[in-house]
Amino acid sequence: GEAVVAQDADGNKTLVVNLNAPRPVNGSQEVWLIDRGVTTTRSLGHLTPSSNRFNIPADLDPRQFPIVDVSAEPPNDTEPRHSGNSIVRGTLNV
Repeated sequence: GEAVVAQDADGNKTLVVNLNAPRPVNGSQEVWLIDRGVTTTRSLGHLTPSSNRFNIPADLDPRQFPIVDVSAEPPNDTEPRHSGNSIVRGTLNV
């Protein structure tokens, strides 16, 4: 997979994720940014065939949260935490 940060003319940042892995049979794929110390995670949303662009909140600096993780989340997941099951993880070039 690949993840890059795009920035528009107003300075708004978007994470663009392209993943060529098969989707999990049960559940969903959630996109996370993780800090350098791997202690804090922030969910950006769910990766779907029609949604691979995620707004990065202004208070979230990709230089401080450079790790991108796509997790397999169980069906009907109501927990706001990472499932602990990473499909792919890598570091942004920021």
